[in-house]
Amino acid sequence: MGSKNRYLILIILMFHFVQSGAQTDFRTSDSLTFDQYLKAEWTDLIISGNNALKSGIDYKHLRQRIGYARFIKNDYLDAKKNFRKAYEFDKFDPFTLEYLYYSQLNLGKQEFTGSIEKRMPPELLALLNIKKTTIIQSVEAELCFKSASTEQRSKASFNRIGLSTKAGSKLSLNQSFSYYSQYFGASDSSFQIKQPDYYLLINWNIAQNLLLRSAWHYTHTRKSGSILPGNLFLAGAGVDLNRLYVSLNTSLFRSDYLKNWQTDLSSVLYFRCKSQFYVITTAALLKSSNTRDYFILGGGAGLRFMKNTWFELNAVSGGMRGYNDFNGLYVYNTLDKLESRLGFTLRKYYGTHLSFWANLSKEKYGFYDSNTLHFRQISFLGGIKWKI
Repeated sequence: MGSKNRYLILIILMFHFVQSGAQTDFRTSDSLTFDQYLKAEWTDLIISGNNALKSGIDYKHLRQRIGYARFIKNDYLDAKKNFRKAYEFDKFDPFTLEYLYYSQLNLGKQEFTGSIEKRMPPELLALLNIKKTTIIQSVEAELCFKSASTEQRSKASFNRIGLSTKAGSKLSLNQSFSYYSQYFGASDSSFQIKQPDYYLLINWNIAQNLLLRSAWHYTHTRKSGSILPGNLFLAGAGVDLNRLYVSLNTSLFRSDYLKNWQTDLSSVLYFRCKSQFYVITTAALLKSSNTRDYFILGGGAGLRFMKNTWFELNAVSGGMRGYNDFNGLYVYNTLDKLESRLGFTLRKYYGTHLSFWANLSKEKYGFYDSNTLHFRQISFLGGIKWKI
């Protein structure tokens, strides 16, 4: 019995020392990171906090301190990651909710803030000037001009005006009215295509990292006095996995001369660097009742090269007659078939209310009445958005 008692006492003492050491490590890390937080030593705080996490120490205030340090250093992806961890410890902490909200805004993911707003207490909503419903949340406008390399096509124009409505913390509506115009054919046998459109997109931020969407796009094509209406119906979902965003859509476009089923999958992968570099990949299957099926591939890359200024290269290739992108906002249902597009976009943000963008693209089209002849168009698009 004496031998057994000695072993039991030894085990109890070892357990006590382990517990005492863990408590000491916790208290040391907590004291150190809190002191660095108060002194605004953000780089040292990130190092100390990550060392604590590697040692198995993880709790709400530690994640908040690391997240805030990352936020101050404009690393919004890691800030969001740590505030999400803090959120798992306490889903109603105002500090966590506020900076999780701002992290998403700075990443351009306003559509994922609804589930965060839903958790906010009334005093925090008032402090951040967040309203549960807003009839006009933002307005935007776009102007686009296209110049063709052939005399068989005139310069094309596209204009769009849009507005967004906040129907609830998790529900938003985006509407657009647009107009497209271009002349086809030689001067003695030309005709004009005119197309006013209406677009409606509904976003539902069902969970913090999940977005459901549905859209309707009505095209009112007019050719030589004939009206050829078309309807596009779209359903999809987006998943925010912090450094990876994945989107899946399925849509049906139907008009008097075209019927397309489209399924597209896209992703955005963000890399850890000061320039906030990201890579975009897209793939779509377009099944048409009029022609063969097409597999469309696209991609791009972007980065922030100045404060609040972003540059992005983008390209897409494939048989895109009736193809749609940007969740059905743009529908390429012209008579000619778009075969490829290569361009770049520049975006500039001024504060939290105003933003501008410009896009320059080179497009390749196949003539609708020829299987072998092609022409090219240079497209310039400029836009402005004001968040009220």
